Amino acid sequence: MVQLLASASVTQLLTHAGGVAKGVLIILLAFSLISWSIMIDRYLSYRKFSRRSSDFYEVLRSSSSVTEMVATAKHSKDSPLKEMFVETYQELHDQVKDQLTLQASQQVGENSTENHPRMRHTENLERTLQRVMRDRTIILETGLAFLATTAAATPFIGLF
Repeated sequence: MVQLLASASVTQLLTHAGGVAKGVLIILLAFSLISWSIMIDRYLSYRKFSRRSSDFYEVLRSSSSVTEMVATAKHSKDSPLKEMFVETYQELHDQVKDQLTLQASQQVGENSTENHPRMRHTENLERTLQRVMRDRTIILETGLAFLATTAAATPFIGLF
């Protein structure tokens, strides 16, 4: 019997296997194919977003003004760094606009020497960055929970 198993090929073992063994092998094959497709997809996505973020960072570093940075961001491809820049810029823009509106309403008819708005709500800026990072993390981690579950469950399925 041992000699028979040692000399048997994989196809012979599969043809002589019972229905339960074939079912387990099909389940393990399905888990394997799905896991490999998720791993390849995540690798390609990480590489793409890393390259796009690096390119966007280099363009930002070479920009000479904020207006040029915003124009660059509008025409750049999607990346986590671009989204962080756009959301941060929007938050700062809203703060400045609110301050200018408040100054204009308070100083009707008055001469003021201070017309430069200042960033006063850093908590809002931090929340904006945390929200963007959380949203991007959720997108980038798509499928990883399935991989963790598969890694934990498939050895037990194989033992079955």
